[in-house]
Amino acid sequence: MASSRSRLRVLACMAAFLAGGLAPAAAQDAPSAAQNASPASALALELNTANDVGDGCRLAFVAYNGTDRALEAVSYEVVVFDGGQRISQFVLLDFGALPQRKTKIVQFDIANSKCADISRIVINSASRCEAGGATLPLCLDAAKPTSRTSIALDL
Repeated sequence: MASSRSRLRVLACMAAFLAGGLAPAAAQDAPSAAQNASPASALALELNTANDVGDGCRLAFVAYNGTDRALEAVSYEVVVFDGGQRISQFVLLDFGALPQRKTKIVQFDIANSKCADISRIVINSASRCEAGGATLPLCLDAAKPTSRTSIALDL
């Protein structure tokens, strides 16, 4: 009887070990929220967090390049609106390279603006959108902005 209990404990430990060993692989294969939130051909730009830092507002973006091109350089000119829907700043956000089917997290500081004073951010233009040495309209055409904050993100 004692040996049966020992065998059951060993089997239970092995089962727990194997189940635990399989969980990380399954998690790695699961698509990210940014991938799920946008069409396969989109360039998902999610404003994920906005936190006050000093006299400014730090914005964290989750970018996912779901297009069929690896992008070597991406930057956007954005317009920041205050609580009264008045333009307060024009800002250049440089995302750098956005490899194909890759999620990238970037942060930007908006100087002299508390996050609560920003009502929305409009993507005005794609200042840079380069792939294979060529400039493309893809970065604005495929952009799908979303926000998880109280600050709206629009085209």
